[in-house]
Amino acid sequence: MISKKTLSLPVLTALIAASAGSAKADIGLYLSSEVTYRQREDKAPDFIGGTFTARLRDGNGTVVGGCARPLYWPPNIPLDPCPGGATAFILFGTALETNPGPYFWMTDVVPALAVQSRRPDLCLLKAAPASDLPRPYAGFKDDSLGIYYNLLDPANVREYVMTRYDFTRNYKAGQRQKLENEIVPGVYHFAFPRLNNPTIKVPISPTIYPMPEGLAEKNNQKLGVRIGDNNNWTKSGFMELSYIKPNIVQWTGFSPSVVYAGVDTLYFSMRYLSNPADPNAAVSYYDPVRREQPASVFPTYVSGSDPRIQLPTPFVNSFTLPPVFRSGTTAIIELELQRDFNTGGVSWDLSNRKFQIPIMIVNRYSDYQELRFPQTTTKKTALLDDYDKDGFNNLTEWILGSRGEDPQSVPVNPVPAAHADVINSNLEVVDPAYYGFTVVKQRQTRPNNVRQILQYSTNGGKTWKRLRTDGNWLVTETANEIRVESQIDNGDLFFPIQIQPPDAVGHIYRMKVTLGK
Repeated sequence: MISKKTLSLPVLTALIAASAGSAKADIGLYLSSEVTYRQREDKAPDFIGGTFTARLRDGNGTVVGGCARPLYWPPNIPLDPCPGGATAFILFGTALETNPGPYFWMTDVVPALAVQSRRPDLCLLKAAPASDLPRPYAGFKDDSLGIYYNLLDPANVREYVMTRYDFTRNYKAGQRQKLENEIVPGVYHFAFPRLNNPTIKVPISPTIYPMPEGLAEKNNQKLGVRIGDNNNWTKSGFMELSYIKPNIVQWTGFSPSVVYAGVDTLYFSMRYLSNPADPNAAVSYYDPVRREQPASVFPTYVSGSDPRIQLPTPFVNSFTLPPVFRSGTTAIIELELQRDFNTGGVSWDLSNRKFQIPIMIVNRYSDYQELRFPQTTTKKTALLDDYDKDGFNNLTEWILGSRGEDPQSVPVNPVPAAHADVINSNLEVVDPAYYGFTVVKQRQTRPNNVRQILQYSTNGGKTWKRLRTDGNWLVTETANEIRVESQIDNGDLFFPIQIQPPDAVGHIYRMKVTLGK
């Protein structure tokens, strides 16, 4: 006979097995502490915010994505991408809020087998490790789900209930000490109402294990995760990375005492900033150029899920970024440690840590010198020298991307040509077709007094003038580039297409590079 005061985990497992018969159980209590840190030079990182969450799930269902309808539909409608038809009708709950419903094509249903739904008043955190966290702690919210299934067999349609309870305790920016005083490693004891007899408690006791934290000074020692060498920072607060050389981003702090092989996964990514000029701005998952999301500065693929790189083990301590970013690019390098630890029969630790550092891609002439010229000489390697004697000084070759040590490598002048539509993964035209050219400007140069001016010549390069908007070309200049578009089209009223302006035939173009004040 089961005691009315307590229901231990082994008994809970037996209860599920006895209740399920030939069915399967899908129950779990998922505990998680989540924190985000943002590094600031060699100072203690900013605590961006954190949460402590508990999610109880008893029961589950498999929904075919995209197959939700406002009205019932039968199976096997010709050309219907959802041939299974409506098999389920949602009675209550918001667990399927991503689908409008209320009819769905579901292929599998696992009802709640141990915990009573819709009684959040009987859910409780009873005990926790010694800390400032108040206990007992209630505040659970009910998000249980009720459905009718299977509508294709009207004589046997049943009501299925999936129990779902959640609570979240939030910690605002700057409340690192509060979180550390309240959420500590150890066993957390929860109680939930038993299915069909809610006065009897179903106890579940997940464990929170130690996690790596942001850099902090304790006992005169700096402990925690630290990214980068902290040697080169902009005045505005970005760590500088090289435009022309591969960047080896290194970090420390992921030790075996706080990171566990087999249950922890470490990810690397470069995120967008909601304000690219502000190193303290929020992370954004939206690509403003290609109008796609979720997206990252790196990796650049868009697959419908979070674009990031999974590292081979959570103990990897470096990542090499290829030199593929525009000078002046700003982003947030983010290391994300995700835990997936089954700490008991039905209990899980899903804690998460994010460690961020704002970066800016800078174009240093010193990097160019190191790559292009022999390290045994300093002759003719200054900015305004012409090391390879090809008629272009080192400054021009550096900014325009040619090899300053090779006389056969010279800057390539822009040439007007037809450019097709640029289309994103959503089949949207993000850059309409045009006739002309675009010149990418080098930003955040070191030295920073480089001037880049687009010029044209009508006499084969004997004399040059600055190219401005005229009857031939529309010239649009931004901080990142100069776009030159034809103002002449083919005259077709229905399908006008830009063409080479007749008055500009034979003109040549170049970027003039100088040092200015």
